[in-house]
Amino acid sequence: MNAQNVSDTFLQYVGNEYIWILVILATGFLAAKAPKHIRKKLLVVLIAAVIIPFNDFARKVIGQVAEFTTYYRFLWMIPVVFLLSAALAEATTKVKKMWGRVICVLLALCCAVYIVPSFYARSNVVLPANAYGISEDVIEVSDIISADKSEENPSVGAAYGLLFTLHVYDPSLLWGISRNAFQYFDRQPVGSEPEKYVDQYEVILAVSYGVTTDPTKLQEAVRGLELDYLVVKNDLQAGGLFEAIGCQNVGVGANYTVYRLV
Repeated sequence: MNAQNVSDTFLQYVGNEYIWILVILATGFLAAKAPKHIRKKLLVVLIAAVIIPFNDFARKVIGQVAEFTTYYRFLWMIPVVFLLSAALAEATTKVKKMWGRVICVLLALCCAVYIVPSFYARSNVVLPANAYGISEDVIEVSDIISADKSEENPSVGAAYGLLFTLHVYDPSLLWGISRNAFQYFDRQPVGSEPEKYVDQYEVILAVSYGVTTDPTKLQEAVRGLELDYLVVKNDLQAGGLFEAIGCQNVGVGANYTVYRLV
């Protein structure tokens, strides 16, 4: 770990935004106003909150335990909103003169004018397609599997986004491919997969792109992972591939087809 690595990782995730200038100013302001013993604690917490999450060692260790998809939730430990709010409240309550209060009000209005229009912009507002706030494709696939399944918790293989939302909508549908495997292949070149991900790689290729390196390997992978259902987009036209490895079409939706391993 070095300073450049911490900086690069930090900017890659949070972006080069002005909000962090405000965070630094707010921290400095609160530190200047706070008693000496509080000032030291504030400085230690701030430094630790920045250095601990943004280095390769922490990413590798924590990523193995908590999965890489949840790693950057470490950022929630950095109390940005509370820090800025505390600084604003402290500054406002300490202002005695009228002109100072006017400046505080004008600053608050400027923030509102800058933030509110973008927050409520039409492009940021997405109306839910149904009462669940989940795409119709997810509900459709879940209904097909529920009507066909013979066991309570079937294992499902599908593209990452669909598989993730399926499990959120119906927790009885189990992840047939691990999140770690999906994340690994997002970061690493093809052919670099470790032994534990070889079978999952074949299934990811099939459900995400409708292709395989070898039908026999795919068939062995599906059986080795003990998958019950495979879901693939209709546009990929992969029906022949799944039928060739011993899967049966059990339902066709508007955009996805569900196959059961026979």
